[in-house]
Amino acid sequence: MKINISLSALRSFVAAVETQNFSKAAKELGVTQSAISQHVSLLEQHLEVSLFIREGRRIRPAIEARTLARSIKHHLEGLNEVLMSAKIKQETILVISAPPGFAVKWLFPRLGSFNTIHPNIELTLISERQVSELTEGDADFSIEYLRRGQSLNNSTQLIEEDMFPVCSPDYLRESPSLNRPQDLENHTLIFDFTQTIDNIAPNWAAWKKNAGIANLEPRHKLKFGQADMVIQAALAGKGIALGRTALVADDLQNGNLIIPIGPIIPSRFAYYLTNLKTPTESTKNKFFKQWISREARLCRPKLVIQK
Repeated sequence: MKINISLSALRSFVAAVETQNFSKAAKELGVTQSAISQHVSLLEQHLEVSLFIREGRRIRPAIEARTLARSIKHHLEGLNEVLMSAKIKQETILVISAPPGFAVKWLFPRLGSFNTIHPNIELTLISERQVSELTEGDADFSIEYLRRGQSLNNSTQLIEEDMFPVCSPDYLRESPSLNRPQDLENHTLIFDFTQTIDNIAPNWAAWKKNAGIANLEPRHKLKFGQADMVIQAALAGKGIALGRTALVADDLQNGNLIIPIGPIIPSRFAYYLTNLKTPTESTKNKFFKQWISREARLCRPKLVIQK
């Protein structure tokens, strides 16, 4: 026999057995006396047995009712422990979505410090190009690459962006001279398929336009599908890439990349942190927001042109 009975009805029954009084049970659970009476009657109908002995206005649990109440209470307590465990686990899992290039070149190298500060928070990083690709509940935060001033609801700007050529020191030493921007036509330029937003993209074309360079055709071109692949090719000495602040900050700092020529041009884009959950932040979300905001403030590489 399949019994379809609510948890509220089971709790009402246990309270009625323990108090031996519908009014006291109702007060204990914060419901009406009639609700307790209806729940008990429903359970008796399902079981086809009288669980209470009615003596006027008084009730007395039958022996079977006492045994059943003890068993139900035990299972309810076990269920509560399971639910609490799941709640605690959920409060310690933090899911972050970020664009692939930003995830590889900026966020991932810094996550070690977050794990050191908050070892009890289990962080999962997923790579998505747009927040629209996520369904509700997929992530706690999304890091978005947007036009400056184009922030979404519940979002905070993290890092503004500049654009400038970058290459490895070895490449610069072993390649043709590079004294003016027009000399780039004698070099291999590395391209990626940068996302266009409102007909604007942070690419070589935008840099050349802002630098006042026309009709620049490099000797060779290399093209890659992701920004981190472009930077990796520059690190390997394959050519000159268009650096963007967050993606090359660490490599500029440690000297693996240099800026061989200017100008350094402000990009019209920035990275934003968007809260995908409820506006009322949980403790784990507050910890992550504080941490990444501090890391973003520290991301100010010295942009020095080295010839």
